[in-house]
Amino acid sequence: MYFISPIRYCAACWFIAASACPSSAEDLSSAAARVTQVVAHRGASSERPECTLSAILAAIDAGATAVELDVRMSKDGVPFLLHDETLDRTTDGTGPANALTMGELRQLDAGSWFDAVYAHERIPTLRQALEECQNQIDVLLDVQEQEVACAQAVAAAVNISGDAARTILGVRSVVQARLFRQLLPRTRQLGLLPDPESVEAFAMAGVEAIRLWPRWITEDRFLIERVRRAGAKLHINGRAGTFDEIEALVAFHPDSLSADDPWQLVCTLEALATAIPRGLRPWLVRQAWERDTDGPVVSLGKQGAFDDMHIFAPSVAREDGRFRLWYCGSRGSVAKRVFKLGLATGTDGRRFEKYGGNSVLAFADDRRSVLTPTILRNADGT
Repeated sequence: MYFISPIRYCAACWFIAASACPSSAEDLSSAAARVTQVVAHRGASSERPECTLSAILAAIDAGATAVELDVRMSKDGVPFLLHDETLDRTTDGTGPANALTMGELRQLDAGSWFDAVYAHERIPTLRQALEECQNQIDVLLDVQEQEVACAQAVAAAVNISGDAARTILGVRSVVQARLFRQLLPRTRQLGLLPDPESVEAFAMAGVEAIRLWPRWITEDRFLIERVRRAGAKLHINGRAGTFDEIEALVAFHPDSLSADDPWQLVCTLEALATAIPRGLRPWLVRQAWERDTDGPVVSLGKQGAFDDMHIFAPSVAREDGRFRLWYCGSRGSVAKRVFKLGLATGTDGRRFEKYGGNSVLAFADDRRSVLTPTILRNADGT
């Protein structure tokens, strides 16, 4: 039996809480900058059907540094990508996936469940996925099956079509970790722990990083200290990659994070690392724009007006409940064209009326142009 001094215990709790929770914006910025691996969970699975080639390509385009892919083995011994044991959720097939040959699996539609535009997507083999990732992105393989034959098939695929130095193996047991260390000694390993009590066992098996679920850390802050003392890096799974979610996870000082939306995760981490003001954060998300087909919001002026030939470079600001649209307009031939600044106002941001019909800014010599207006905003986004 061990006796722990209450004073020493409270001091230890304070140290761990302080190390897990940045006390200032500067600390948060530093914690965000320390995240070196941004993992696309099942590819860019928020915008493409998961574990498909299109999801991998979207993850690369999003700027992720690694793509996580779930691996299973077909009836005829070919490793392929699929998360679930059964085909029902993400394909038009039914039943256990490993009951079919790779040829049969390739006949299934792996995209329409997500959106009809992806009806052409098929279940990829592991080799196809590795070839798509070559020289572009690290690959994190979550090998769902524990059989030796599956591990051997995965190792063969990595050696033939992948890059062992850029491959990370997600291992779900100590036995699997040791087996893969023999088959692929150059690959890194991420311990996908079944429970918090397994930290030291996986670390002793040689995994370089350990995944902890946020709820585990919330229940036991000592977990992070145990991972660090074991000499392992810390990985935490996110979901959407949004500010509220990632700001809370970054407080745990992870080395790597994952999300279904890698673009948003990359954007969030960069904003946190550079201390972007909170007022600007609503703009650092995917913007859904719809084209207004009602007609132009501002038209060319009548013949002879300063803007009867061109209107371009609009800049809009809102003040006192009204929208002001500044734009550059010109008239005359190309040789004598001079641009002047025009102004239009409106109440809904979609329809504008010109302010008096004349330019609001021009050079007195009528020979130099006013171009590209820019409206400066306050640092908080107002």
